[in-house]
Amino acid sequence: MFVLFLESLHVYFFWSIPYITPGILSIFAVLFLFKNSDYFSFSKQNIIPFVLFFATLLYTKREQNLNGFIGGILPFISLFLIFSLKPVYKARFLETVTKTLSVILAISLIAWIIVILGVNLPHTDLFYKSGDKVYTLNCYYVFIEYTSGTIVFQRFMSIFIEPGYLAALLAILIYINNFQLRRKEILILLLALIFTFSLAGYFLLAVAYISYLLRNKKQAIRYLLFSVIILTLSYNLTIRTNSGNNMFNELVLQRLIVNDEGRLSGYNRTNEKMDLMFLDFLKSKDVLTGIGNRYIQFGGNVGYKPYIIINGIIGLFLLLLSYLSGWVYNKRFFSLTISVLFIMIFSKGHSEILWAGYLMVYGTSMYLPENWRTEYI
Repeated sequence: MFVLFLESLHVYFFWSIPYITPGILSIFAVLFLFKNSDYFSFSKQNIIPFVLFFATLLYTKREQNLNGFIGGILPFISLFLIFSLKPVYKARFLETVTKTLSVILAISLIAWIIVILGVNLPHTDLFYKSGDKVYTLNCYYVFIEYTSGTIVFQRFMSIFIEPGYLAALLAILIYINNFQLRRKEILILLLALIFTFSLAGYFLLAVAYISYLLRNKKQAIRYLLFSVIILTLSYNLTIRTNSGNNMFNELVLQRLIVNDEGRLSGYNRTNEKMDLMFLDFLKSKDVLTGIGNRYIQFGGNVGYKPYIIINGIIGLFLLLLSYLSGWVYNKRFFSLTISVLFIMIFSKGHSEILWAGYLMVYGTSMYLPENWRTEYI
C-alpha cells in the first residue's frame, strides 16, 4: 500500500508507468481482502465516506476518456481496503507512512543541502509533461529539482512532483502525530516542510498548530510564547542576513508583501483573467453542473475556482460532503481539524485533492483518537 501511496503522489520514477502500479496493487488488494478479512470492519463510518469520495471521483471524471477514467478508478480499489481497516491497522499504516517517509526525506534533504552548498553530485536530465508543457528537471536520484524558468532558489521537494504538494501532506502528518518533535521522524518532516518554502504549507502548519494548542490548553501559553520568540528571532535573522538577500527572505517574507492589486505577492493560484471568468461562470446556466471538458487550462490557475468552473456546485457539494463525512461519524475536534486541513488543501490547489496518497492519510487518521500511538502502537 505504501507503494501506491508514493505512486499517487507522482514520485518521479513512476512517471513512465502511470497505470501499472495501481492496477497490480488492486489485484493484490482483492486477494488480500479474501484471505485476511479479520483486518477489516465494514461499518457505516468506514464505508459511507469512501462511497462519497468515489462518487466525487466519478463525477469529476464524467467526461474523461477511457484512459483517464481507468487511471482514476484503479487506486480506489485499494483505497476501499484502507478505509475499511480496523483502527489498530489504520494506526500501523500511519506509523509506517510516517517512519518510511521520514527516511526518504532525510536522505533527500542531506543530498539537497550538499548540492545547495555547491557540490556537484551525479545527476541526469528528467522531463515531465503536463498538458502541452514540458518541464526540465535535474534528477539527483534521491531528489529532483526544476530547471525551467527563472528560479531564485531551488525549493526542496525530495522525489515528489512539487514542493507545495509535499508541504501540504507533511503539515497534516505532523498534526496527526501531535507535533511530537522529540521523535526524530517528526523533526525530519518539519525540516523538510520548512525547506519546501511553501507559503501554503506554512499556513496549513500554523492552523494545525493553533488547533493543537486549543486541544492542549494547559500547555498552550508556554508553547505559544516559545513559538512567538522563535518566529521573532527568525524574522530578525532573515531580514538582517546578507541585507535580506537570502533564500528565506526572497522565498517567504517577500511573498507576504501586499502588491498594488491588493494581493499577497506570493499568491499565484489564479490570475485576473481567471477571477473574471469565475464571476461570469457564477452567473451562467452551467453553475450547477460545471462546464466539464469545455474548460481550457491557462496561466497555471489552480484552486477552488477552476474546480468549481469544471464541476459546478454539484461537484463542490460532493467534495465538501466527502471531507466532512468522517467528522460527522466521529465528532471530535481532532477529526474536525483534519477535515478542515484537507478542505484548505483543496482551496489552494484542486488537482491533488483526490490523489490516493492524501485519501489514505484521511481514511486512516479520521477515526483514530488523538492519542492513537499510545493506544495502538
